[in-house]
Amino acid sequence: MLKKQLIQTLTRFCKFQQFAIDKLADCLTILLNDGGMDDECLDCLGAWILSGDEVGQNVRDMLTCILDSSSLYDNDVASKARAFSVVASLITRQGEFGSECSAIVLEKVNQALGEGDANLFIKTLLVITEQNASLSKYVSLSNSSFLSSIFTPAKLFSMASLCESILFLEKQAELITVNSELVINGSLCIMEELTRCSATDTDTARMLIEFLEMQYIRVAGCLAGNLSEATLNNQILKVTAASLAYQVLTVFNNLEYPSKEEILTIDSVHKLLGLILEKARGMSGSDLDMWPNLQDFFLKMKWRAIGEYCRHVGLVRQSNKLEGLDRIFESVLCSVADAQYSSALSIIDCLKNFLYVFATRRQPNLQREMVSRVYVEFKKFLISMQEEKSRWYNLYATAIIECLFQEQVASVCDLHAPNDGPLYECVLFFIEEIGPERRGLLPYLVLKLYKFWKQDPTIRRHYIKVMPDLLMYGRMSNVPEERLADGNSNSF
Repeated sequence: MLKKQLIQTLTRFCKFQQFAIDKLADCLTILLNDGGMDDECLDCLGAWILSGDEVGQNVRDMLTCILDSSSLYDNDVASKARAFSVVASLITRQGEFGSECSAIVLEKVNQALGEGDANLFIKTLLVITEQNASLSKYVSLSNSSFLSSIFTPAKLFSMASLCESILFLEKQAELITVNSELVINGSLCIMEELTRCSATDTDTARMLIEFLEMQYIRVAGCLAGNLSEATLNNQILKVTAASLAYQVLTVFNNLEYPSKEEILTIDSVHKLLGLILEKARGMSGSDLDMWPNLQDFFLKMKWRAIGEYCRHVGLVRQSNKLEGLDRIFESVLCSVADAQYSSALSIIDCLKNFLYVFATRRQPNLQREMVSRVYVEFKKFLISMQEEKSRWYNLYATAIIECLFQEQVASVCDLHAPNDGPLYECVLFFIEEIGPERRGLLPYLVLKLYKFWKQDPTIRRHYIKVMPDLLMYGRMSNVPEERLADGNSNSF
């Protein structure tokens, strides 16, 4: 509400010409970061931006400045790309996003492909990814409306090939932690567009399958190689293998072709599970400084890949693969205790996929056991992180709520039983341990629960005794000002 009022004040009392467009773009990025803006407010912003002089030229200048910067590290290029995409999307709502910006992007992609310029290509890929996301968020257009308006399928395949080459050519820990994630995100964006094209074009579908199978061969080759020697090159190969495995599985899961049943054998998955990053001998300087970030990125890619494999097995529904999931589940569960930062979120999301697949197997006893074990590990994890003061704790707790209270799991009445239901025990834990200390988390859990209370009166009755605590956002803190703050909260 406050952000909306700020935007209304900005557009009513200020003139667009008073602002430098790059500074304004940064401001709008912050204001629109969490979403929640209605169409009227977004249209008002777009019309206000277009009220300025030479807006189109200013926006094109922003784009050129981003793409002509010497590297991703100059003047925070990633933030500038995000800011550009927000402004360009707001203008697009008014039907004014010119083809000239698209022409600049196409020119830079052609230049990067022709010269093999990885630095220019990554910056252009960053702009494409951000613009794609912003159009999806702020404009009622499909992603393909942007990408397919600029690139042919053949051009997209060329871009995807360069993405793969960059992943295998990168040799510095300092660069791979930044570049590889940008390349993977951009590559997935390209693959999603090719997936859409393949639904209506059989040639594109065939080429996409062949391309993914070649990528899998490279992944399998990395996993089959001798990576035991602790060299920096071997560690980067492990990161590349995990990243490509995640990409291949994600794209295959979005296709509907029989050949996807052949992707990634159980042996390859176990090899991926067994990959551990080891600090390379003789590391120094920036590579040594970036080692924690490289390790976190590797674990994030690894667990995302395992999660996508689980989703893949759930889609394929082969009994032998379903049985193989049990052993993988044990490995993932054991990894919760030592997880941290973004890799912890990837493990939680990975377990969410496992619980979903176990729920579809229609084995109530097995499902109850799995949910109980996952909850116990999550509880221990949150207790061990109680001293964590940063934003990570709330992100962990929110991800855990999403995992345990997903539709296929939380709709099972037995899991909410007051005596020994794991989901009921989870709610009590949030009331007693988290609610008084961490504002906002218990209301989020209540919103999740409310859906299941409406669906099943029996589930609702299980919570009658604790409803006062739930409706008061958890048992009150002993600190008077906190009591007042919680009592006046309008989060729910």
